[in-house]
Amino acid sequence: MDPDVRSMAWAGLVGRWSEWAAASAAWPEHGDAGRARASVPWLIQLQAITQALGEITAVPPRERPWCRDHARATIETAVERLVGVWGNEAPNEIADIVDDARLAVDRSQQAGCREAVWPGPGRFIVPELELGEPCGTLACMQPGTPVLPGSTVAWWIDRDDLVVPGLSVRDAEHGPSQVYRQLDDAGRVVQDVIAPMEELPPGMPLLVPIDEDGRRIGGWLTQAPAWRAMHEQALGGLQSPAVRWSE
Repeated sequence: MDPDVRSMAWAGLVGRWSEWAAASAAWPEHGDAGRARASVPWLIQLQAITQALGEITAVPPRERPWCRDHARATIETAVERLVGVWGNEAPNEIADIVDDARLAVDRSQQAGCREAVWPGPGRFIVPELELGEPCGTLACMQPGTPVLPGSTVAWWIDRDDLVVPGLSVRDAEHGPSQVYRQLDDAGRVVQDVIAPMEELPPGMPLLVPIDEDGRRIGGWLTQAPAWRAMHEQALGGLQSPAVRWSE
């Protein structure tokens, strides 16, 4: 996307939260009221950033990293200006506004997460995939993996949808996830468990990290035929849907 168009898309999110800035022109110019008046443009910027980041999915996926970088730069500029106005005497409310803006940046990292899921019935074999150039964040099952119904085969952030025939592509309601293949003592698959990334249930993780923030960080570990044969042997006739992790 052309940089000017990209800037306009972000400005459209931010700008409509800034319309009331002119009202502060009527405030006193001296004392704490004067400092509050001098703070208003920067506080509005922070609040606008917080609100806009909550709607970042309105921006095309590949442009969201730029929006976050722009938001971070805006936050740091606002903080510098507010410190110049208040020094170490800023009210707690200002610190809260700054914290909210920074938290919004963190939360936006997973905004717009999408996933490809095998709906079933039966098992699905992950085909060879054309991943293209590194882009956004992507995790995907290795080609040759036999997939049980309901399993997340891939998820991604800040990139266009990964299209694999037979899979359902949808918003990832639970955010990024991992699928753990759980085995018994004899090496037979008992079930597949879908868990949030922050959870660590027992089992073999099936989704391989491929890209992170636009950098290629991983790839396939085993040739697809050998990988498939190993899993088919462990699965036997199992075709039960994957279950969601709960402690």
